[in-house]
Amino acid sequence: MKDTQKQLQIYKSIDDFFLRSMSLKEDGSFASFLKFLRNVPDHAPFNNMLVFIQSPDCHYYASDSQWKKRFNRTIKHGARPMVVLFPFGPVEFVYDISRTEGEPISDEKILYWWRENGGTLDNKIVENTRCNLEKMEVDFKQVTIREYLDKVRSGTAGYAQRNLENDKMDIVLHPRYSVADIESYGVLCHEVAHILLGHLGSKHINKVIKGVITSKEIAIDRAYLQKNVMELEAELVAWIIFNSLGIEKNSEPYIASWMTAKNDINDIDMSLVLRVAGKIQEMGRKKSVF
Repeated sequence: MKDTQKQLQIYKSIDDFFLRSMSLKEDGSFASFLKFLRNVPDHAPFNNMLVFIQSPDCHYYASDSQWKKRFNRTIKHGARPMVVLFPFGPVEFVYDISRTEGEPISDEKILYWWRENGGTLDNKIVENTRCNLEKMEVDFKQVTIREYLDKVRSGTAGYAQRNLENDKMDIVLHPRYSVADIESYGVLCHEVAHILLGHLGSKHINKVIKGVITSKEIAIDRAYLQKNVMELEAELVAWIIFNSLGIEKNSEPYIASWMTAKNDINDIDMSLVLRVAGKIQEMGRKKSVF
């Protein structure tokens, strides 16, 4: 079976899990997944879902080498591994903490070994994200309060739009976000998510490969979705990103305000939400990811 077919099967299994757990809210599956995400903020969002589906009782996972290097623990004999996707490779095997032995380890050590800034926002993350917006050929615009309110309702914190005249995309934040801070970064992540989730239509960028200009698609057209589904997806992305930074994001009221009908969840592409969250995380770490 081709890798692309395998990937499609994985994507479908994640979406099936999401829809099943949301339609059976009383079993607490999705709530448990969100709680699990708080324990593994240093891992890729997509892999977190893969691990959770394989082992819902998993507390924290890492590879054999990571357990040895970070926590001075080894894998128990005969321990069953879990499978995650490995960057630029097929798969990687990881293990739950219950499958390891060695130096005693506390929740605090697990949760905070990776966090270098104590749960605050590093300005480099914002700078790198804006650099990647340039690579995406998306303008980050600042406007006056009058211009802003002429475009959107007063309670809106920002918006992403596509100019039908020149087919360019841009992101505009409320003028109160003239200085980058945690709140403005949350709005920025939400709006970038709209673009990468295809809510504004397909998105292509031009790349020069071996001297030849090539068009690369970075978002498929999903502009047909209902407004509330778009907002649910974008806010889930922002919540996952903030969780990875150790920053609380009060997304629940916003998500609840857009969950207007039970059928809303049927159109949410959870595997894409997780992949986009991972991409925006990467945009914050590197100046060029496209």
